[in-house]
Amino acid sequence: MEQFSSAFQQMETELRDLDEKAARRTERWRRIGLGLGLLLLSLGLFAAGWEWLAPGSTSSAFEKGLSLVSTLRNSWPVRTAAAWLCTTFGAGCAAPQLRPIPEDCPPEALRLMEERNIFGVKYGEYLGRVDVDLDINQPLIAGGDTIGTYHEGKIVSRVRTRSVPNDAVPGGTLLYGHLWTEGLTIDGQDAIYSRYTEMLLPDGHRIPVCYVLGTDGYIVKEPNSKPGEARLHRKQPALPIRRWP
Repeated sequence: MEQFSSAFQQMETELRDLDEKAARRTERWRRIGLGLGLLLLSLGLFAAGWEWLAPGSTSSAFEKGLSLVSTLRNSWPVRTAAAWLCTTFGAGCAAPQLRPIPEDCPPEALRLMEERNIFGVKYGEYLGRVDVDLDINQPLIAGGDTIGTYHEGKIVSRVRTRSVPNDAVPGGTLLYGHLWTEGLTIDGQDAIYSRYTEMLLPDGHRIPVCYVLGTDGYIVKEPNSKPGEARLHRKQPALPIRRWP
């Protein structure tokens, strides 16, 4: 009986030691996460502050302030740090939508877009611009509501027949992309960010592409947009780009 009791106590001691080691390991990783999160946050603050204080700017202090706030909110280090800190400390933070960082368009997509002369068409002041029905499920109809409601996630847009500058991108072409609708601002106004990565031509050919809405991927939301429900014009300009903004 004594032997059994001794073995039980030894097992209990070993389990307690394992629990303590696990707790110390968890705490160590939490501290590492905090340190990395604060480092990213510091980098974002430094980058935004340097841009705000850069000499030669003629912007007013108020405009600079808005620019700083916008830069901070949309800065990749700041957004990543916020997500990391929320995850590390389990603070119940709402999951942020982290838009991708700026990067070059993939070489294969660039090659195919060049071959089709998608960039080389003069249309207004932009090259290769087309107008699209932002969501094929919410087309712009003559006499209908020009504003639609859009959500974060995948989207399929259709090139409008009457807006096509040449045969490189025929009317009816579908653009497959993604919208980021929350936590983004442009000049102090709530905005969405977009990327299109694939094109389906009317003849059935499917090619990789790089397109954005507007000229830089951002579109300001229309008034009365609600969280998770961005109100935007159903018809939007889409532009081929060589580098994701």
